Amino acid sequence: RTKLWKDHALIVINEAVLWSYENDGVRITDHHAAADSFVRFYEREENAGRSVSAEWSWIVPPISGAATAVYHRDFRMEPEFPNFLHQVPAWQTDRGEQILLSTSTIS
Repeated sequence: RTKLWKDHALIVINEAVLWSYENDGVRITDHHAAADSFVRFYEREENAGRSVSAEWSWIVPPISGAATAVYHRDFRMEPEFPNFLHQVPAWQTDRGEQILLSTSTIS
């Protein structure tokens, strides 16, 4: 038995959300237009001699991904510095834990 009804439901919900925004005069883009826009950005940057890093799973949309211009492309994931990087929350570091312990013993 096919499960394609799930895909159809996602498309119908997406269409409804896009229609709702448009009906209220709010501009929003769909995943195909966003993917095309990213490809144009990527090509402009490359033509200007700049590299572009991207996390593939963030660029390719969760529905109809293979139908977008970004699906069959590889994107390097090389960080540029300075940059915003993921880090351990301060309270989970050795120093943070020491501070928490020292303040929790104060009564």
